[in-house]
Amino acid sequence: MLTRATASGRQRGPVLPLRDPVLRGAVTDIIHRVDRALELPSVNGSARTVLEDGEAVRAELAVRLVRLAERLREPASRDRWATTQDQLVDLLLDVRSISDRVENELDGRWASLFSRLRDAVATVRRASRLDELIADTPTAVCGLGFRRVLLSSVEEGTFVARHALDLDDPSREAVIVHAGSDRPLLLDRDLRETDMVRTREPVVVTDAQGDPRGHPGLLRATGWTSYVAAPVTVRDGEVIGFIHADRGAAPVGTIDAEALRLYAEAYGMAFERLAVEHRTERARDRVRRAVAAMESVFESGGGDAGARPGGDPRPEIEALLTSRETEVLRLMATGATNAAIAARLVIAEGTAKTHVKNILRKLDAGNRAEAVSRFLGGVDDGDDAA
Repeated sequence: MLTRATASGRQRGPVLPLRDPVLRGAVTDIIHRVDRALELPSVNGSARTVLEDGEAVRAELAVRLVRLAERLREPASRDRWATTQDQLVDLLLDVRSISDRVENELDGRWASLFSRLRDAVATVRRASRLDELIADTPTAVCGLGFRRVLLSSVEEGTFVARHALDLDDPSREAVIVHAGSDRPLLLDRDLRETDMVRTREPVVVTDAQGDPRGHPGLLRATGWTSYVAAPVTVRDGEVIGFIHADRGAAPVGTIDAEALRLYAEAYGMAFERLAVEHRTERARDRVRRAVAAMESVFESGGGDAGARPGGDPRPEIEALLTSRETEVLRLMATGATNAAIAARLVIAEGTAKTHVKNILRKLDAGNRAEAVSRFLGGVDDGDDAA
């Protein structure tokens, strides 16, 4: 069975059930006692149903307080079987006492949740490198009260498991990752994670083994009975991955999904920031290598303008460029300006400028230094997968 928070549900807040078994029993008992005394049905359903929603419990008890107060204002009944004024007062006091206990439990649980969430988000903010953020995330999510966490990525339309943490059985972590990455599944309508890509909302799966749209390999490897999952998005709304979490044998609910959603949002913003810094640093490294290579050429006297610093271009560069563009690139590596290139090759300066633009475009370089860097070190394959 799958549930998802609706728009109205998000405004109202996630459902927080009562967990204290003694308090749950007391709530059920007082609701039944008041209803019998007033001979009125429950307002929002059975006492057992409202126990799964702390806000509904508050509403039920508040209604009964009003009803008891109204009955106390009425003249005493002559029916000897009717509830006495003293009994109504006792019930009123009991309802108030139970209401206070409900308030204390819910307030305490919200405070605990916010404290854990604050600590988890602090881990995200402390990360100074992309690999550090990724490595710390499973532990941070377990700090929210989960026993097992799976961090995945979206790659070319597929769902790929990357990192897992299992507090109860660490030996299963590698098995879980293998099950979710050995044969990546397409994010089509047959897969539950596709819903998160479309809606960018978390999901709660309460009957994982009976879910026909669950990931078959992960369901077998994890043995999930229920789990929550949230998408990781970046600034433009693109979903770049997922975080799955469960409580072992204990069920999960919408409050778990809400906590995971808030963490995933913080993670996505941090991931984007650190990814930009990572790419920038790599570009700086390429430029530094290019500058160092050119300085080496200058220190050796420059040599023939047609010399080839760092050796011949790699085959992938020769395949991208024409012979004339290769000549221009060699001259760029010596630090030659467009005017110097034009004079050396006996062409117009505008023609030299055009060759330089074509070289930058073909090598996907942002500037001359980056193009020279790729000439010296080969075509860069891009950033490593996070």
